[in-house]
Amino acid sequence: MLLDHNLSLVCLVETRVRKTNTPLVVNSVFKNWDILDNYSSHDLGRIWVGWDPRILKISKISETDQIIHCLAFILDSNDQFNISFVYGSNDERARRALWDNMCVFQHGGTPWIVVGDFNVSRRVQESVGGSPKISVAMEEFDNCLQSVELDDLRFSSFLHTWCNKRSNGCISKKLDRVLVNKEWMAKFEHSEAFFLPPSISDHSPSLVKLGLQGNKKNCPFKIFNFLTEREDFLPLVESCWQENFHGNMQFQLCSKLRNLKKALKSLNKNTVGDVTVKSIEAKAAIIECQRNLDLQPHDASLRIQEKELMSSYTLALQTKEDFLRQKSRVQWLKAGDRNSSYFFKAIKERRNRNMALVL
Repeated sequence: MLLDHNLSLVCLVETRVRKTNTPLVVNSVFKNWDILDNYSSHDLGRIWVGWDPRILKISKISETDQIIHCLAFILDSNDQFNISFVYGSNDERARRALWDNMCVFQHGGTPWIVVGDFNVSRRVQESVGGSPKISVAMEEFDNCLQSVELDDLRFSSFLHTWCNKRSNGCISKKLDRVLVNKEWMAKFEHSEAFFLPPSISDHSPSLVKLGLQGNKKNCPFKIFNFLTEREDFLPLVESCWQENFHGNMQFQLCSKLRNLKKALKSLNKNTVGDVTVKSIEAKAAIIECQRNLDLQPHDASLRIQEKELMSSYTLALQTKEDFLRQKSRVQWLKAGDRNSSYFFKAIKERRNRNMALVL
């Protein structure tokens, strides 16, 4: 999701990761990102927040076991707002502490967005299955939102963001929300929320776009290490490098590198694309099935089909991971001089093994 949606800020809830294992997971998922959590309020750190420090500056204001309040600052635009990340308790009595905390934190005049899993729906129309009546927990949640003057940010895609995944006695509810105040809408009037297909989870991930127009930054040139071991790698480099360009030496060098970059990108796409196509198709099948389930939550055959598709998707992902581990080790190179130094080092090693390369 980080790559597919080019995310700059991510919140994970219900991680179930013990504090001693945090560095391992953080280095794998949030590499080169900053992160904060609420382990000081809960042994399992129920809420994690990670962000790209090149784009955002996030500072924690306060926390409990159910919520983290932060101040966010967008570096490019100098926009500032409050953001709160929620993972509500399963116990409605414990959630009352969450509602009280939100009421105390309320900052009038400052844009405020609250995102997360509240573990309770707000209206009867947001539930399929279960009790058709408004519960005390729902009333308390609605009273809290009215008190702090928060309402749903306009959203699209899935209405029911959680499902118990049962073939019989299926229950679907809207437990995950993106809430904003009027100051937020005045500041970020084009912002919008999207609730994505749940895939292998029982919750739908929520995606928020601010609607700001930013400058698109060029990504550094990177290649898989294992490409240098292919038999067609050196001939491809030689072919690109032998093309003639008119101009001074610096221009010729840049032109040849640019030409080689295109060729290596094509090689990478053709090589790795075959490995990923099955996982992409499997994921698309799950999404289509879950869209049908959102419309027909009581269809037992669709529940069975969803489980079968999830198994296929998990197998496809495992196959993809095994391939990349074996062939490439998936060690992306850092941007900058290391790219070129590794590139020419690889060429030199291959040339030393009696494989001629004319530059």
